[in-house]
Amino acid sequence: MITGTISRVSGPVIIAKGMIGSRMYDVVNVGTEALRGEIIRLEGDEAVIQVYE
Repeated sequence: MITGTISRVSGPVIIAKGMIGSRMYDVVNVGTEALRGEIIRLEGDEAVIQVYE
């Protein structure tokens, strides 16, 4: 399991660092409430996540 760190939040879009090994369109759980999201872009060790819930 890959555990990243949230670095920015802009509405339903989250930037997470430390996501090396993740793939496009992976479904992820975000935050302590485990909100469901999907990786929509990868740049280096950063992932852009669209949160759906």
